[in-house]
Amino acid sequence: LGTLFINPITGIGWNVVRTEQLTISPVISYERGRDDVGDISELDKVDDGAMAGVLLSWTPGPWQFNTELATPVAGDLEGIRLRSYLRFRGRLSPQWSYGFGPGATWANEKWNDVLFGVSDAEATRSGLAAYDPGGAFLRASVNGRLTYHVTPEWNVSSIARYSRLFGDAADSPIVSDVGDANQWFGSLIVTYSF
Repeated sequence: LGTLFINPITGIGWNVVRTEQLTISPVISYERGRDDVGDISELDKVDDGAMAGVLLSWTPGPWQFNTELATPVAGDLEGIRLRSYLRFRGRLSPQWSYGFGPGATWANEKWNDVLFGVSDAEATRSGLAAYDPGGAFLRASVNGRLTYHVTPEWNVSSIARYSRLFGDAADSPIVSDVGDANQWFGSLIVTYSF
C-alpha cells in the first residue's frame, strides 16, 4: 500500500509507487486565481480552485527533482499546468537543513488566457488594452528553503522565491502596464510528519 501525505506546497497525495529514489503520486492541490484589486479591480475575478494531477519525485542523493502535471477541477482556472523544480539539499547541523535550486512552470494557452487575457468589456471598464494571449504561460524561478527541525516530527521552514514571467504572460497589460514580470514570494511554514 502507498503512503498518504499532506504538503502545503504539493497538496494532498498518495504515494502509489515508492522506491528508494522514486515516488509517483496522484495529488490534489490548491491554486490561487487572481484577486482583482487596485489597478485591475475592474477585471473579472478569477476564483481559486482545486487541481488534480500526478507528481513524480526523484531523489538521487542530495538532489531532488519534482515535476507535476495537473489540471483544474474547480474554480475559474482552465487548461493544464506543468511545474518542475530541481533542488540541492543538505544540513548545516542536526537541527538545521536547507534546499535551493531552479524551477519552471509551463501552462497552455487556456491557462494563460484566463489569468492574463483582457476582454473588450474588461478593457472598456479598466482602461487597459484588450489582450488575447496566443501562447503558453512560462515562469522561471530560483527557490530557497531553510528548515529548523524542532523535533523529529515538527519542522519550521522559511521559503523564499524569485520568479520571472516570460512570453505572452509578461506581455499582458496586466503585467507590463500595471504589474511586474519580476515576482517575489516568501512564507513561513510549520509542518508535522506522521
